[in-house]
Amino acid sequence: MGKAAIGHGEDDMAQMENGVVLLDERTTRLRLLLLVGWAGTMVTTLTTLAELGGLVTVNDDPENIGSTIVILISLIMALLNIATIIYFGMWIYRAAQNAVDADHPLHDSPGWAVGWYFIPFANLFKPFSAMRQIWNASHGETDLDAPHTLLNQWWAAWLVASIASGIAFQISLRSADESALRMTLILTLVACIADLFLFPLAIRMTRAINQAQQSGLSATRIFE
Repeated sequence: MGKAAIGHGEDDMAQMENGVVLLDERTTRLRLLLLVGWAGTMVTTLTTLAELGGLVTVNDDPENIGSTIVILISLIMALLNIATIIYFGMWIYRAAQNAVDADHPLHDSPGWAVGWYFIPFANLFKPFSAMRQIWNASHGETDLDAPHTLLNQWWAAWLVASIASGIAFQISLRSADESALRMTLILTLVACIADLFLFPLAIRMTRAINQAQQSGLSATRIFE
């Protein structure tokens, strides 16, 4: 009985150690995606400003080199955003699962920590709540809902970028006149500026959570 308990404990410890190593690997790869995304967003910001200033006109003319470049950049950024969303979801799941594996229960399961991003209206506040739980559990806080400035900044930037880009997309679907196009460009610019803050904040946040888990979830020493 004693040997079985010891063996089970060793298996749990190995599982937790593997989870921490996996999070570290995902943090490194996610950081690369976010850095590339930041650079791409800077390019998108410049092309959007060029469109607003009348320097570039996007149309179907194959001889319009400027238009072709803008469309190509948009397609690349769309693919990059999809890859980042998927990998960020994988990172969130692993960070949350590590806390659960270390007997630090969260209010939201690892699955829901990711799933809330895809639920309308709930995605305006539930993902932030889940991330705050992950942050506090990783840093050894007993209050899982304790506030943190970096998380507040990250979520504010996420909300601005998401809402602005969402409205811009809806406008582009409903109207193609000049005023609608200009409003779409303005909102796209707002989203880009928010993203330029969002990506560095996300890098700092994920790195801090990863470092806390690497050191054993800080003061509570959950990974003992």
